[in-house]
Amino acid sequence: MNWWRQLGLSTRIFIILFLLLSTTFGMGLTSIWYADQFNKMLNRVIVEDMAALQASREIETELANQKGFVTYYFLDGDPKWLNELAVHRRAFMNWLNQAFKIDKKPAQRALLNQIQSKYEKYITEKDQVIALYQDGDRQAGEALHWKVRENFFELNGLCIQYMHANEFNIKQVQAISHLRLKRISTAAVIFMVASLLLVILLAFVMISQVLAPIRRLSKKASVSDTMASSGNEQYSQSHDIY
Repeated sequence: MNWWRQLGLSTRIFIILFLLLSTTFGMGLTSIWYADQFNKMLNRVIVEDMAALQASREIETELANQKGFVTYYFLDGDPKWLNELAVHRRAFMNWLNQAFKIDKKPAQRALLNQIQSKYEKYITEKDQVIALYQDGDRQAGEALHWKVRENFFELNGLCIQYMHANEFNIKQVQAISHLRLKRISTAAVIFMVASLLLVILLAFVMISQVLAPIRRLSKKASVSDTMASSGNEQYSQSHDIY
């Protein structure tokens, strides 16, 4: 600490004030940066991740809703089941297209491409089953129908995988937000402790090198005045004797 003692009083005070200002400014910048990052992350969760999660759930639901209509048609031949099937097919494609617009993550877009390709094959084969049933070839239709059911379960597995991927993304964002909150809390504590130490150092310098010397000078001045006053009084008394 010899270098510190060699510095002048004004230089020491200036250094402490500069460090105190830098600490306060650094804390402000850190808070602004973390707030900006948290805002971007929150916007991504609201605009992308939550919307993608909703789309993934709707895709899986609409696919599940398509199950059984061809079987019902096979049993009673009522075309209303095919109309219901067409409604859920359109809903499925609408949600799939919505997911393509929202989700920009490469891994999840690859899943969406697999779902789309598998679904196109699935509905093509299912339409073949319907055509066989309509032509009265129930045996061939039923044989193909079992194959289509296997494709359905594979397709449903991809939809569930896509939904779980979106759920994982949201959990990951939550974990990141907790980590960043912990970091900004730690940074705030560090800056507060540093500011407190600098204030204590500044107070010590002011007391030891400004106020203490002033008090000593004041005491010396008081003693000098008292001595001078006593000396004048003794001189006056001796002068009166003579």
